[in-house]
Amino acid sequence: MHTLGKRLQQISYMASGNYDHIWDCCCDHGYLGRTLLRPDQRTHIHFVDIVPALIEALNQKLPALAPEQNWSTHCCDVAELPLQQYPGRHLVIIAGVGGDLMTEFVRTLHSRHPDVHLDLLLCPVYHQFKLRQHLRSLGFRREREALIKENGKFYEILKVQSPVCAHPDLPEVSLTGDCIWNASTVEQAQNARDYLQRKLRHYERMLKGQPSQIKPVLAAYRSVEIA
Repeated sequence: MHTLGKRLQQISYMASGNYDHIWDCCCDHGYLGRTLLRPDQRTHIHFVDIVPALIEALNQKLPALAPEQNWSTHCCDVAELPLQQYPGRHLVIIAGVGGDLMTEFVRTLHSRHPDVHLDLLLCPVYHQFKLRQHLRSLGFRREREALIKENGKFYEILKVQSPVCAHPDLPEVSLTGDCIWNASTVEQAQNARDYLQRKLRHYERMLKGQPSQIKPVLAAYRSVEIA
């Protein structure tokens, strides 16, 4: 079995829950979804990628790994997930794409499946602020979030519940993140400080070109406190 890096390990950890279906979107070689396959579980794992060759390779490998058939493969765009064909509680995992594209995926899934019990586990490459803005505007609630550093890069991982099924005690999605700034170790505190400084430098560079758009974003990150 392929060893997962820190980012995918954290996503796998945060995928826990009483789900009927978990969708590993943009699954590439399916390393994440394969770690979620359990012989004693009822959760059905769906491997999704738009590249036919990747899906065909999974169709050849998965029967030996999971002969009990608690999995399916889908060669389709994330926006085209056939959620309505599978009743129950869903977790859709989207990672490895930019926040702009991820925002479009979320918008489409939410509009097409407004009544589905749907949680999202998201790890955008860029444009995290925009994605958080959109999730908040749609009424998603934050269940968990984490900040991971892997190979010199930082990743925000955000798990949210859709408005139709969100627990009433869950907070709104923070535009800049909340839990990711709360450190319990020296390493986490340093990572949070480094990540915040990268964010500030990024938006300070963008300020001259788009002052009206960037000023409120920059102000939001300047107000962040590392706990």
